[in-house]
Amino acid sequence: MIPATYLIVNYGIDVSNSLTLSISNQYTAMFGTNMYQDAICAEIRATPVRKPENNRNAIRSSTANQRPLVAKKITPFALFEGRTMENALQDPCLGINLTPADRSDEAQSAGNVATRLMMNGSNASFCAAWTFCVRFKWHTLLFVCCRTDHGSALGVAAQVSSQRASQLD
Repeated sequence: MIPATYLIVNYGIDVSNSLTLSISNQYTAMFGTNMYQDAICAEIRATPVRKPENNRNAIRSSTANQRPLVAKKITPFALFEGRTMENALQDPCLGINLTPADRSDEAQSAGNVATRLMMNGSNASFCAAWTFCVRFKWHTLLFVCCRTDHGSALGVAAQVSSQRASQLD
């Protein structure tokens, strides 16, 4: 039973690594970039965070002129994003860091701050849930691989000692 468990777990790991390598190589062949770096850049693009030096560092009465920063075609979603969440345009993969002075954190309206809090909070919650699921998978895998031997070894040791004890009687 125990060797079969190791075989199944190792086969699962090998298949997972093979799939990851195949997908990553195909992505690189199609787009010419690293799949993981592109994912990080997409995350930064989706949730731009202004640096302290890009803000006013003072509260003034004027509010930001919210409009789409960069949009070739103004769609309803681009309009919504420009009016509520877009305070900067950042993409480390392309070297873009467009942070207009009129969109500093202090100039954002309460509705914009609430929308960004809601969107960034849900993104953080999904990331935390994903991390929890991955950690749970690894803990389960380690329990199956590591704990089973110890448990079966203790069971065998208890059985042998009870047989020896019965022979002595």
